[in-house]
Amino acid sequence: MDKYGKWEVIRDLGEGGQGRVFLVKDTSKTGETEQRLSKIRQSIFSMHSIQPLEDAEKATVDLVEAIASSVNPPDHSTLGALKILHKPKEQSGFEKALERMKQEVDALQTLNHPNALRILDHNIKERWFVGEYHPGGTLWDRQEMFRGDMLRALTAFRPLVEAVVELHKAGRVHRDIKPHNVFIAVDGRLVLGDFGIVFFDDPYRTRVTDTYENVGSRDWMPGWAVGMRIEDTTPAFDVFGRGKLLWAMLSGRSVLPLWYLHKRAYELEEMFPKDDSIKWARPILDRCIVENEEQYLRSAADLLVEIDMVLPALDRHGQVVAEGVERRCNVCGLGRYASIANESITDIHNFGLNPSGNSSFKIFTCSNCGHVELFHIGNRNSKPFAWKKV
Repeated sequence: MDKYGKWEVIRDLGEGGQGRVFLVKDTSKTGETEQRLSKIRQSIFSMHSIQPLEDAEKATVDLVEAIASSVNPPDHSTLGALKILHKPKEQSGFEKALERMKQEVDALQTLNHPNALRILDHNIKERWFVGEYHPGGTLWDRQEMFRGDMLRALTAFRPLVEAVVELHKAGRVHRDIKPHNVFIAVDGRLVLGDFGIVFFDDPYRTRVTDTYENVGSRDWMPGWAVGMRIEDTTPAFDVFGRGKLLWAMLSGRSVLPLWYLHKRAYELEEMFPKDDSIKWARPILDRCIVENEEQYLRSAADLLVEIDMVLPALDRHGQVVAEGVERRCNVCGLGRYASIANESITDIHNFGLNPSGNSSFKIFTCSNCGHVELFHIGNRNSKPFAWKKV
């Protein structure tokens, strides 16, 4: 087996544009197991020539004991994912690829967060590094994992946004956030990886990509970023990818073209018409997946604020209250509320409101049980975000 430092190759995991990835084991942690396996091999070999029969039986017993002693649950702490950089034909390309790998390792080592891939070992001169191995695969491999489950998806999504917040604080922009680069840990955590085209937003505008090279993956980058200069990349770039990632988790689908989340074929509320909780996706996604850069959130920190407004509402089974949004009855749970009147009520003392002047109310009734709900029409400018029908 090939070895890279203390890491021994087990099998091939796949190949990408930058390099090849292998499953490896840390031989410094598996020495005892290796000795047991060697004992098994030696026992098998010795059985071929053993005479008399009694000695063969003893060898068989030794073999069984050796096998039994080595059968343990897999210890993922001894495993890693080895990335070996392709060696370009031209020296200039090779140097650029090496620098890109160095930046990926630097970014991951700087980002000490449980939802970011951890670097276990590296040797840049020899064109390799080892990251954590997550046997659960990626979100791309398990597209149905969070489909239609708004609370579960957003709860899992939030720590990923936290990791990107830390990345932005360190002056870096990921630029390639997509399901292919989000791994599923053994404990169920989602882990952001593949920082191969990370951009360092430092005073020197560190970069290894060409000035006008596309700065991300086509289906997961904002349309306004196509053809932009690397120097113009900002943390807002990652917000678009975050939004598309959340849409993919909720829809269970692979790709959302451009910013078409409200076209009928991609509208979450059309996919899950009986699920009221899915409506809470709109105030988040409408600030991420947009056509024009000036329309949306400027950073992952701003996105985290929006998420922390929605999560408590989801946890309490709150309903979206907005114009044109159907609401399920709070009493029977079967019917839907419909507006029956807008009233101006002059005698408002019975409503416990400020008696200075008239107040307007909207009155709703359930289509099934007749339950009535009353809403005061006041100043709504203080709402943290707006749900609006497109």
